[in-house]
Amino acid sequence: MAAASKHLWRHTAAVMQILMPGSLLRYIRIPRCAYVSEESRREQSQNYLKRFKLLCTSPWAIKAVRECNCARLGLEHEPLMTTSYSVNGALQRNGRPEHQQRAATYPPEMGRALVQAWLDYRSIDATEAHWLLISFLVTAGC
Repeated sequence: MAAASKHLWRHTAAVMQILMPGSLLRYIRIPRCAYVSEESRREQSQNYLKRFKLLCTSPWAIKAVRECNCARLGLEHEPLMTTSYSVNGALQRNGRPEHQQRAATYPPEMGRALVQAWLDYRSIDATEAHWLLISFLVTAGC
């Protein structure tokens, strides 16, 4: 699976270079746990070390990156898979669907951090961005 993922990213980068020549593509990895409140991590067992990979053409997204601070807080990551051995001694890995489904969702705080990084990069305050969005929706007939 890792080889297929690398191929996908190389293909995406090649397509982006055709669509946006001269742009510098970069990707960032964002740990999910860094955007979930400490309370949620402790009480709701939502402390997953799931790393989202984002592709961007501008450096603004880097400002939204937070590091995993679970070790400093004394928290352990909730495993997304179980590991066991079969009767013949083979290693078996099985996903935990309820945890994988929760870990796949973007935390709202991560979305806020990405939007704020973009606003900071574009030098637009939140009020102006709000009115730009409303203007766009009205113009688009939404």
